[in-house]
Amino acid sequence: MKNCPNQLLIGLLMVGIMNSTNLFANNTNLNLSNTLLFVDVDGDGDPSETDPDDNDPCVYNPSTQVIGDVTAVWLALDCDGDTVINEDEINAGTDPRDDDTDGDGDADNTDTDPLNNCVYSENRVEGVGSPAWNISDCDGDGVPNGEDTNPVSDDADGDGDKDATDPDDTDPCIYSVNRVAADATEEWNNSDCDNDGLSNGDEIAAGTEILIPDTDGDGDLDGTDTDPLDNCVYSESQDPANA
Repeated sequence: MKNCPNQLLIGLLMVGIMNSTNLFANNTNLNLSNTLLFVDVDGDGDPSETDPDDNDPCVYNPSTQVIGDVTAVWLALDCDGDTVINEDEINAGTDPRDDDTDGDGDADNTDTDPLNNCVYSENRVEGVGSPAWNISDCDGDGVPNGEDTNPVSDDADGDGDKDATDPDDTDPCIYSVNRVAADATEEWNNSDCDNDGLSNGDEIAAGTEILIPDTDGDGDLDGTDTDPLDNCVYSESQDPANA
């Protein structure tokens, strides 16, 4: 028909369109708009008309993505490379495009609670938390997570002095007058800050100084002194040179 006039070709085309339209109109099982207008080239559930990149299944607009329209291929992908496939991310409520959904520095595949940014595993990497996580304060100690030695403990070194007042929250033997003895950890109580032979906990019980090895100054260390609070009473371990 290549020799037919253009008008004939146009006429045949119009008849075809009209017949197709009538077919959809007369058949309640066919939806012309859904069949002809919904196009999702990359199978990510985001129609091509709203998809920022309809050739990349890992680039889509979450607000226009329809999970029910994603393909099996897309579900089996791991868009964010966290070793959790998209389908499992969807089921868990995590973000298939973000390897650390809650932004706490612990990837979704190791995070003990990937939806709670104040719960994470030992795999958390310092310095990679999201901006929102860095400025929040998980332990409520007044120190932002991004600046906190231990974001989920308000007393990082366990000495009983909160991080917000502790001069050095990485050294359990440096603390301020705000220290609360009852808040110290068992580990801190069992340690010996002044190396005098008495544990910190025993020093507290005896009333001796935790940071001074010879509380009464008689030259006999608290750990050997028969009365570490009386400088006129000491043991044979006394060293007059240290008195």
